[in-house]
Amino acid sequence: MNLASLLEEGYLRPHKTSKSEIRAMLQLVGRALADAAVEGLSTDRRFLVAYEAALNLATIALYCAGYEHAWKRAPLGNIPGGSCEHG
Repeated sequence: MNLASLLEEGYLRPHKTSKSEIRAMLQLVGRALADAAVEGLSTDRRFLVAYEAALNLATIALYCAGYEHAWKRAPLGNIPGGSCEHG
């Protein structure tokens, strides 16, 4: 599965980003990673904050490639190649 086919299938749509948008998102990532390092937080909360940072980094990569999430389809488990099945 590549980005062009995800666009064609409606999982992505075109997006024009800017340096300021990417800079702001990188600042969010930095804050989230700093928060994830706080030892006073529960392990679950630290994981969620780090996971949020990872999602933002993935979004930055999509934006830089000229795409954004379309959110028009069902949850992540239905994205081709993105199975959420537990075995």
